[in-house]
Amino acid sequence: MTVSHPYLAGRLEKVLPRRFRLALFVLAQMTMATHAQGQPDPESWLKEAEDAFGRVTYYTAIFHKQQRVEGKLLQEETILIKFRKPGSLYMRWVASPYKGGELLYVEGWNNNPEYRF
Repeated sequence: MTVSHPYLAGRLEKVLPRRFRLALFVLAQMTMATHAQGQPDPESWLKEAEDAFGRVTYYTAIFHKQQRVEGKLLQEETILIKFRKPGSLYMRWVASPYKGGELLYVEGWNNNPEYRF
């Protein structure tokens, strides 16, 4: 993926993983192809996305969460998430305010409770 903007040139390679850059490239190509053919078709995009996700058996991600409770904006949370089908989830808070907190959920384990460490 080449970037012509002087600020972004060279930075994407450092910040975005190769797979994510490839996914952005494919998405851009799909968008251009759809516009070339006429009207975009969101239903076909959703179908393609669901089919692609159906082939995923596990993934790892960094999740940034910030919520507003009773009108007050809370601090942003940064969470490492590991998910594996059919139903295993591991979450570890990697930054303040909850750094070091962990959650483990495995479907069918001990009547499905969440384990917080």
